[in-house]
Amino acid sequence: MPQTRTLILTGQAGSGRSTMLRVLEDLGYFCIDNFVPALVPAFLQQPAVHPLLALEMDARSCPPEPHGVVFAAQLEQAIQHFKEAGHNPLLVFVAASPEAILGRYALTRRPHPLIEYCGSLSEAIALDADALALVRDRAQVVFDTSVWGIKDLRKQVEDLVAGHVPPMVVTLTSFGYKYSLPPDANLCFDIRFLPNPFYEPALRPRTGMDVEVVDYVFSSKDAQTTFEHIHRTVGFFLEHYRQERRGQVNLAIGCTGGQHRSVAFVERLAQILSTPGNAEWQVRVRHREQERKIYGFPT
Repeated sequence: MPQTRTLILTGQAGSGRSTMLRVLEDLGYFCIDNFVPALVPAFLQQPAVHPLLALEMDARSCPPEPHGVVFAAQLEQAIQHFKEAGHNPLLVFVAASPEAILGRYALTRRPHPLIEYCGSLSEAIALDADALALVRDRAQVVFDTSVWGIKDLRKQVEDLVAGHVPPMVVTLTSFGYKYSLPPDANLCFDIRFLPNPFYEPALRPRTGMDVEVVDYVFSSKDAQTTFEHIHRTVGFFLEHYRQERRGQVNLAIGCTGGQHRSVAFVERLAQILSTPGNAEWQVRVRHREQERKIYGFPT
């Protein structure tokens, strides 16, 4: 599929347009739901148009004319305005089977936008599909979401905007168990069983970012083996988190006070995971108990 920075979403009510728009928003797009095509010229005259733009347009503002000629004409004119302004929008049509849409409306219990013109929900769904047939034929991309779950939809949207998908944010946190567990940690490792530099007078005032402490922590065979196990485990989970299309993951390593061992482990793990050219994830480091010192909390 072509890469794009400007998307126009349209399609049948109940097909998943709004869900797709939320996925695009997670991917960094500026999204507007139920955008009226006639407002495009005024919108494009704004001082700055977001470089990643997704507009959802549908026919609810137009009467259900035969074959949707009114909405199709408005949409065609809106696309022309974009092209004249130097954009090359991609028209994406989202569809689903009548059975799938019926099931979704049964769950949400929201009224179909064309129900006032029909005697039943089934008739409204059929009228909607017929009215949008012309628009569907003109779309460059058609998504049929009948059997898709949210993961399937997100994967398809990411493929559609390939090149504009932000990397997964991986936050590595060192902490001290004496100050409680990080409440937002997805994975947490306890390394309090390793030799503690705190009991070495020369190392006590230092942290796991100092060479002397790092050498002490990793001088034991247990520490080296433990780090290798953590590294393999983290790599396994990150790969599966990425496949699941997570936007962020929080991993924590804790020792007693959060000053020496956990800091050294987090720093080394961050160095390994921050491979140059890696577009899969972006590593961030947080030493929680170091922040306690900076902001004057008791340690």
